[in-house]
Amino acid sequence: MRREGARESPRRIHWLPLSLLYFQSVSRSRTERMEMFAIWLYVSTSTLEENGNDEIASIRSTAQSRNPGLGLTGVLIFSGRHFAQFLEDQMQVLRQ
Repeated sequence: MRREGARESPRRIHWLPLSLLYFQSVSRSRTERMEMFAIWLYVSTSTLEENGNDEIASIRSTAQSRNPGLGLTGVLIFSGRHFAQFLEDQMQVLRQ
């Protein structure tokens, strides 16, 4: 219950600065597009130490060397506290 004359506190919106770590686009043939295709999107809380630049560089390096050979496309975003990842490819590739 609000007191008479009391003002409601304004809502605060917190924006997280995001860093784009990796994006890759691969052209697909019509046959590939017709096969079972899947899109995964998930968000996770980081367990990295405050300055996890080395670990992030390792994630990026692994993705850049592995994903093109699989034909995997997507994006990984790191806010400093959370990771958001969007991946797309054929179902069997995403399960690897």
